[in-house]
Amino acid sequence: MKNIIDLTDVIYLPAPKDLTPLLEGIPEGEWVVLTSDEERVLAHGPDLSEAVQKARDAGEICPYITRAFKSNVSFLL
Repeated sequence: MKNIIDLTDVIYLPAPKDLTPLLEGIPEGEWVVLTSDEERVLAHGPDLSEAVQKARDAGEICPYITRAFKSNVSFLL
């Protein structure tokens, strides 16, 4: 009997991405909205809805959202 893997049952997870360079200079605890390709910060601030609105105003439909922390925990999974 052959073992056949049905690829529809496999979940692909991207490798964690180090956001430290992008978050440099952003105050701890602020919400950070990134482009969907995770290459640029579109907006940041203490209020999530305002930061997301700024990203939408910039034309981003599906941004990534994270928070800025001092310790090295700013990774996208």
